[in-house]
Amino acid sequence: VVIGKDRIQLNGATIATASSKVTIGGILENLASPMISGGVNAQLDVPEIERTFGLSTFPALRDRSLNTLYANVELKSDQNNVQIRQVKLTLGQSTLQAFGTMKNLALEKGSLQFSSSLNVGELSKMLQSGGQAGGNIRVDGTATTNGFSDYAVDASVTGQHLNLRQGSIAMSNASLTAKVR
Repeated sequence: VVIGKDRIQLNGATIATASSKVTIGGILENLASPMISGGVNAQLDVPEIERTFGLSTFPALRDRSLNTLYANVELKSDQNNVQIRQVKLTLGQSTLQAFGTMKNLALEKGSLQFSSSLNVGELSKMLQSGGQAGGNIRVDGTATTNGFSDYAVDASVTGQHLNLRQGSIAMSNASLTAKVR
């Protein structure tokens, strides 16, 4: 922590366990009219999170790449708005990215651009679908908000090389295109 005349700075503060690590950095400056910028970079062990919080979200997976959630968040805020410069979440081969601007952290008067790439095979394993699935689904769009319960989403969904086999039902190399509102 570095404390200056009109500035407080936190550099590389780290919280770590045997399997997870979170690094935080940030600056608070111009205390009369505060401006805050900062970020969080995390490598979180999913089984450790489940044990710590008593959750049972996913079964034990043989695919170790699905046991680590990577997260990176960068924000900048002043009296007028909150800029979400980057949110990036990665689990296995699936990713979610977003950025945008809000009036405040209560999500008032905001717009958020998002993009995700989802590995259907990995999601099927995590959700214990009972069958075999594969392919990729991409979701790109915008969410506009006026609070936590007042929002609208406009997105496009595309799926490629989609495969499903469950019992006597099989589908292979299918494609999907849809608009969501």
